[in-house]
Amino acid sequence: LWATSVWDVARRAFPEGNLSRIIITTEIKDVALACCRYQSKSIYKMEPLSVNHSEELFIRGVFASGEEKSRQLDKVWEKIIRRCAGLPLAIISISGILASQGEANTVQEREQIQNILPTDTTHVEVLKQVLNFCYNCLPSHLQTCLLYLSLYPENYIILKEDIVKQWVAEGFILAPREEDKLKVGGNYFDKLVNMGLIQCIDVGYSNDVYYYAVHPMAHNLITSKSREENFMTVIDYSERTMGFANKVSRLSLQFGSATYATRPESIGLSQVRSLAFIGLKSCYSSILEFKVLRVLILHMWADEPSTGVDLKPTSELALLRSLQVTCNDTVHLPDLMQGPKHLETLEIDARVAAIPANIVHLRSWLHLRLGVGTEVPDLTGTLKIVTTLNPPISLDDPSCSCKSGKTTEFLSPICSCKSVKTLELLSPICRVPKWIGQLTNLCILKFVVRELQRDDISNLQQLSFLGVLSLHVQQPTTGLIGFAPGAFSALEYFEFRCGVLRLLFQEGTMPNLERLKLGFNAYPRDGFFLVGVEDLLSVKEISGVIGLTAGAVESHFMAAESEFRKAMGRHPNLSVEREELYADAEKQHEIHPSTSSEQTESPSKESQDVRGWAEKQHPIPGKHTPASGEELHYQTEIKQHSSSDSQLIKRSPAPLRISGKDGLDQLLVSNKETGLEKLTLVRCPPLELKHLLMLTSLKTLVVEHSDGLVGPLGGQGDVEWQLPVEHIKINYLSGNSGEELTELLPHLPKLSKLVIYDCKKIKRLVVGLDVQQKTSEASEMAGGEITAAAAEEEDDGVLLFPAHLCDSLRELEFSFCPELVLVGPPTLVPGGEWLQALRSLQSLTIRWSPKFLSTFSFSSHIFPSSLHFLELMSVKGMGTLEPLSNLSSLTKLVLLRCGEDLKCHGLWSLLTTGGQLNELVVRGSPRFFADWDPNPRRALEDAEGGEEQQTQLVSSTLRGLWTDDIAGLLAAPVCRFLSSSLTKLRLWGDWCEGMQRFSKEQEDALQLLSSLRELEFWDFKGLQQFPAGLHNLSNLKNLVAYDCPVISSLPNDGLPKSLQKLAVYHCSEKLKQQGRGLEGTIPTVQIV
Repeated sequence: LWATSVWDVARRAFPEGNLSRIIITTEIKDVALACCRYQSKSIYKMEPLSVNHSEELFIRGVFASGEEKSRQLDKVWEKIIRRCAGLPLAIISISGILASQGEANTVQEREQIQNILPTDTTHVEVLKQVLNFCYNCLPSHLQTCLLYLSLYPENYIILKEDIVKQWVAEGFILAPREEDKLKVGGNYFDKLVNMGLIQCIDVGYSNDVYYYAVHPMAHNLITSKSREENFMTVIDYSERTMGFANKVSRLSLQFGSATYATRPESIGLSQVRSLAFIGLKSCYSSILEFKVLRVLILHMWADEPSTGVDLKPTSELALLRSLQVTCNDTVHLPDLMQGPKHLETLEIDARVAAIPANIVHLRSWLHLRLGVGTEVPDLTGTLKIVTTLNPPISLDDPSCSCKSGKTTEFLSPICSCKSVKTLELLSPICRVPKWIGQLTNLCILKFVVRELQRDDISNLQQLSFLGVLSLHVQQPTTGLIGFAPGAFSALEYFEFRCGVLRLLFQEGTMPNLERLKLGFNAYPRDGFFLVGVEDLLSVKEISGVIGLTAGAVESHFMAAESEFRKAMGRHPNLSVEREELYADAEKQHEIHPSTSSEQTESPSKESQDVRGWAEKQHPIPGKHTPASGEELHYQTEIKQHSSSDSQLIKRSPAPLRISGKDGLDQLLVSNKETGLEKLTLVRCPPLELKHLLMLTSLKTLVVEHSDGLVGPLGGQGDVEWQLPVEHIKINYLSGNSGEELTELLPHLPKLSKLVIYDCKKIKRLVVGLDVQQKTSEASEMAGGEITAAAAEEEDDGVLLFPAHLCDSLRELEFSFCPELVLVGPPTLVPGGEWLQALRSLQSLTIRWSPKFLSTFSFSSHIFPSSLHFLELMSVKGMGTLEPLSNLSSLTKLVLLRCGEDLKCHGLWSLLTTGGQLNELVVRGSPRFFADWDPNPRRALEDAEGGEEQQTQLVSSTLRGLWTDDIAGLLAAPVCRFLSSSLTKLRLWGDWCEGMQRFSKEQEDALQLLSSLRELEFWDFKGLQQFPAGLHNLSNLKNLVAYDCPVISSLPNDGLPKSLQKLAVYHCSEKLKQQGRGLEGTIPTVQIV
């Protein structure tokens, strides 16, 4: 606030005596005192940064890598920092200028900067001087781009992609191709952000920044500069009588909520090339006088019913390149676009009466966004790129109801766009379209549906390249929504919102998922069901959004949050927030997001852009503007994420994602990413040596859906080169095999994590053999197959792990490598045979690679004793766990579909003294525990050749067990052994189809598990009743029955008094009814 009069007006909107706290910022002490009724104790004076913090911020701004270089802070540096007076914006701006000069700045230049900065003056003057200096230091093209931002009012929310497209349309960006212009413009924008002149407002997926605003002090500067240079003419409702230049090239009418504002008649319009109108529709006048417009931006709101917005005159604007309209009224476009032959961008966030019939034949257009209620034109064969298609369905249109079937008719033209990469359907549709799987190149999908059924998920699973999925469901699902093993293999971000969550993540689903966001409403007894999140092994971040609707109180939110956190387990990066997300007082279980047509009042500055408002209602991470080549499937996209922060900027480089056949060449031409730490390549040719030598700071390399990882790496002679890469993830390489990766690995001394997914041409793995040993020592290897694997140059299916990985590698995963076989050179590896050589390995995952252990005799140990986590899925031939008995550090073991004959022999040593195993998952091995007697006396007798030993009973370390071997587990010796430690047990009925009830021996054995706190029965199709004696489990807290359709009643002898939660999912109505009858006697009852 700048004046007490503003506070005098604003405070009348707040109730008195509610003990609410309102935070106000001001630079004027008298204003601060007036706002807090002259209670000085309520004033917090913001202190400048300390010298140490100022130096730290300065160093991070100047030096790209952010490493400690305080030794380089000479006296001139120190004086510059002191003259910035501890003001973050001043420090960020000065350091940004110095960073852009690189090593070129000299002591003389630094002294010049020092002399320009003021001393002994106010903070406001310091900032003005600093910003003015920074502006003068900018190259002319950046000055032009920055001045253009005065087109928007102060604190107005802007989108990076919109600004860049407007710069391109204005001709500010010079580059040979359109996609190059978008990239260059994006880099320009990031440079302004890194100097603090533009600040980020909201951050999304992969740290993409969606919403920005020009810093207020910077906005004042560029507004003044724009007027001085006659670059931009800005008029607000209070400036009707001021004098303006005769020639106006860019005009911004910022009328806001003024009712009677008009454009001054003295302004000449014939030269205006950019026009922005922001205000009420009633103040908008015709564009007939604007003959040379290139950019037209209309953000308007109808404050009363009208006949719509007439934009038919745009057909006469021959030079128009960009048209962006945001409005809550119907837009009338011309029947034919006869004039604007070079239209590149058409974005209408409003109802559109009709699309011009010839719109698809315009040769230049690249970006299309259509509003609610718009009939999508036939796009077949004409579309270069679709950034966003807003669906043509209006909830207010009865002809577009789900029953009418008109949804598919309206959306059907989209399915002809086989090459579309990003699809955002911002208004609700009835169901997931059946043809959605035809969009085989789709990478990002965001949409809202009224209802979701199980087969809809099957349709979405066909999208093999889908990396981002945001799905909002208006009505609660009628049944459980499950995600099968192997589904959504490329998905990295998944957002799911529904009034009620009923989700099941099975083992092996979404193997690459890194971020999970779930939204639901806080209802009492709402049927919440969320299982299997712990099986999403790659998830790094989980967030929950809990909505409070009519009738919900604080206790409902707390209960919902508690339930959500329990379902998430102990994930280290879990956040939960509250939001009035799905607010429909009449139908609390439905989501009814408003549309832009319902916005009849002037929105706040945070939602002035209706598209921005829609994004905040249904945010989609990863929103981007792809660039195009000649066809979309040859798309080239280079996407640099900004790493700026509005207060403390860190110049450590953000991730870079390159997609397309020409991306690597563009990287060579324009890239100076010597500080780049994460690089993702999608559908790119193999990396060449010239690329690798540039990436001197690279720590993470991800390659997906490409021909290969690297090409030939020769050409450096005897020159040694290394990369600091720590993490490599390979997902589906169609052409590359082991030879190329073998050649790269010796140059990665710090590699600690390697993930190889769906690489069918990698056929053999040899550990601990350096490439140079391949020829000279291959003859010493045992076995003809091993010799061939290491010696035959032409066999490029061999992957050799060099010796240094034995010490550096911590995590290793192979998934969907059906021909992969582990072979070992026992005479050459000093660290041990087979995988034992990887002596620092802590996590190992082998999935869907059935031949991996086919050459192993299983007569000795195979895995390194350093392992903490081991998962084997569909890996055949092991027989017993004896080869694992050396894994004394193992804490979790997952064995899925590893053979019906797999037995648990060897498990005892993992569960007793010297072992640390506390979680065991075994499924698909129905005789795993059969005939197992874990009696320690007998085990020791066997170990000593039968000689009787004096032993003490040894307790088990196992706390969680998931298994489908019911008969083997529920035996007295096994349950007695596990009784002191086991707290969680899930029983799958996969192999119990004919089982109607538990035997008396099984019931007695189950009661021996006296420490059990959680007991779950899953998929018992024929089971008619629960086991008797559950009431004797005095520590049992949770009892779950899932998909047990024949069980008709709870145990006749009752439930334990300790029970805190009863959950019944997809069971008989009789059992559900009994469960509902216990509401009030048990704290939590969930019935689905």
